[in-house]
Amino acid sequence: MTLQFLTKRYIPSPEPNTKPELHTMKVLSSLASMKRRHADCQIVKRKGTLYVICKSNPKFKARQGATAGTRLSKKGVK
Repeated sequence: MTLQFLTKRYIPSPEPNTKPELHTMKVLSSLASMKRRHADCQIVKRKGTLYVICKSNPKFKARQGATAGTRLSKKGVK
């Protein structure tokens, strides 16, 4: 048994001539579900992307969905 199978982060090698699909978060505060985080937060939808905007406390800002220039935006996400 090789070391690859013993590690917790084992990722199978991709098939030849294909790119592995990597699902990485583009923003630190990406959300799994959109919700208000603070009383002053506003939820805004722009170009198919949901944003949480909070001017009184900027640490609550977040983004959910595809944005311009990403792979998801080219698949017709509305």
